[in-house]
Amino acid sequence: MTDNFHVKKPVYPVLSILCSVLIFSGSLIFAKSIWGIFFLLSVFLLLTISGYGKTCFFMLPFIIIYTGIFSVIFYFSSGRDAAFAVQMAVRFGGVALAVIPGLALEPVLLVRNLTQLKCPRLITLGMLITLSFIPVLAKEINQIRGAMKTFLL
Repeated sequence: MTDNFHVKKPVYPVLSILCSVLIFSGSLIFAKSIWGIFFLLSVFLLLTISGYGKTCFFMLPFIIIYTGIFSVIFYFSSGRDAAFAVQMAVRFGGVALAVIPGLALEPVLLVRNLTQLKCPRLITLGMLITLSFIPVLAKEINQIRGAMKTFLL
């Protein structure tokens, strides 16, 4: 499942996590001004140019739907305050864009890198198990659905 997100030339794993943190922080900092929208657009273009294009365009419908739904919810819950809804859209868009560098990172590369940086083995093994769990779970769900379809037919 997550093989769709992997890039040909992955970024240094710790740098990838740092990029995610910076994207998230930047979206929070710029959320209250019009620069937040420009920040998100520039981050999206920068990620697209730097090798994450496939992942960015794969995630684009999710980002639009996710941000749109929550923006509409916050628009109506704030008494039809459009400025507040745009601020929340920038924040949610920042979260969605911050996920992209980490999503394209292979868990083995991150664990290998953390081991080289002398990170405790308990933490690296915990991260590997956690990051590897979602693809395994997705495969198991697909197998169960396939078995249920076969059984019902």
